[in-house]
Amino acid sequence: MKLHLECERTIHFQKVDGTQGVLKEGAQAYMHFITSKKIDIWMRATVLELHDEGLRVRSDDGLRWNFFYSDLKDVSTQKPDAVTRAEVERLINFLRPVLHTSLPDCFVQAVALLTRPYHRLTEQQAAVIRKMAMENDCDVLEDCCTGQQYTWGVADGSVQLMPLKGRL
Repeated sequence: MKLHLECERTIHFQKVDGTQGVLKEGAQAYMHFITSKKIDIWMRATVLELHDEGLRVRSDDGLRWNFFYSDLKDVSTQKPDAVTRAEVERLINFLRPVLHTSLPDCFVQAVALLTRPYHRLTEQQAAVIRKMAMENDCDVLEDCCTGQQYTWGVADGSVQLMPLKGRL
């Protein structure tokens, strides 16, 4: 990634794919950093300050980070696929079964309990979810960090993890 810092504290950059962009103080974007200390992280962040050697950002969780410009590998206004995959993987690690739960037998009633966005699962992730549900006789799994409840099934042509609108 090529960078150029202007005196008005704007970064002009050219990514490896040849596209160009601009980041200004106050801008919000998905940013990919790889540091010399082996930190490899995508984050949605707001640019707080631009300096001669680096930038200070605040991630969505409120943490403030200082990076060198050489650490910045990619910037995107859209959520990159890598971020989505990492979010689903994190979510699966925090899912716990809600024992002996089931959705209504009526398809229309069951779908009415769901909300988007759904999370596409790989075959391996779907196998983990099915095994957890079968071993615990449940249709509902819960994120132990947020309390959000989920079910799973085929939607939009693939197996998806689907959030429930409310708690069962």
